[in-house]
Amino acid sequence: MIELFLYANQIATYTSLSSSGNGNGVRVSLTGVQALGGADEVIRVVVRQVNPGQSAFQNGQFVDIYLWPSNTPVAQNLNPQHDQFQGRASSGEHQIFTNQRFVINLDGFSGDSIQFGPGSTPPRNESLTFAALMEDPPPPPCLVAGTPILTPDGWRNVHDLQVGDLVETLDHGAQPILWRQHRTVSGRGPFAPVRLRAGLAGNRADLLLSPQHRVLLSHPRAEMMFSGPDVLIQSQHLLAVPEVSREKADEVTYVHLLFARHEILCADGAAVESLHLGPYTVNRLLGPQREEVQALISADHGDEAIWHQTARRCLKAYEARAFLGSQSETTWPGFRQLAADRQPALQTTPAF
Repeated sequence: MIELFLYANQIATYTSLSSSGNGNGVRVSLTGVQALGGADEVIRVVVRQVNPGQSAFQNGQFVDIYLWPSNTPVAQNLNPQHDQFQGRASSGEHQIFTNQRFVINLDGFSGDSIQFGPGSTPPRNESLTFAALMEDPPPPPCLVAGTPILTPDGWRNVHDLQVGDLVETLDHGAQPILWRQHRTVSGRGPFAPVRLRAGLAGNRADLLLSPQHRVLLSHPRAEMMFSGPDVLIQSQHLLAVPEVSREKADEVTYVHLLFARHEILCADGAAVESLHLGPYTVNRLLGPQREEVQALISADHGDEAIWHQTARRCLKAYEARAFLGSQSETTWPGFRQLAADRQPALQTTPAF
């Protein structure tokens, strides 16, 4: 048995399938496509009857689908017939399951239909490998190693920060790091970081964030739409902005910084969130990390309810689309501009 994970927007049901053509002219069209959820929800995939040496989805295996972390069953005994439709049923990015009308597509789904082929790319003899999915649950939102973080002593590499070090925050001044961990994962597929081009949100240079890491954006429309001057938006929900893109890499190291409450930090000029300890986030930590964090929550580090509060309103995907679609500009104030009226001393912090 092999256990894998993917995001709920990477697997969908469909209502009908049609195919036509021969050889590289084969095309397979699916309609009535509906993803199982959004990019912030996780699916557990269990592959059974895997023979020694097999490293990809193929005939003879059985695949079970569960919501995670509840482990609520969604479907069982899916049959990955990788060579169906002259090999068009699978590729390095997708796998169609015709026996129960499910489809995996690592690039996600943008509408209610999807077509595979025609053409020679990807090759029809290519299969979806187990390595293309996640071996562990995805990490919580986090910063990429190498990111400069503003501290009372100036800029410091996030990877060098340790428990007890002080970090400047937008709302509460310098705050000590309560817990810090890092994790190195594949930088491809759902783990690929998101790149924000220099100047987009006050960042001095291009900024890399995990896909679910939230950025603080301030705009008059936020007050009109969400009753507050600024909102937190996941970096992956900014991909509709031309200055935002995915940055694939062989591997990437993500760093988690936890404080006594959810804080807004300065990441190379941009205002971004610290680790937020909602119940869903805690469940996404690996076993030993989860135990450490749960021990901190139980210890006397403040009101437990504070751990679950967010520093600002966190927009859902559809809210982010509406907010971004209401604006003509694609740049937002950075940390220093937002802090100008609240903590003027931050304006004189030495350069990195």
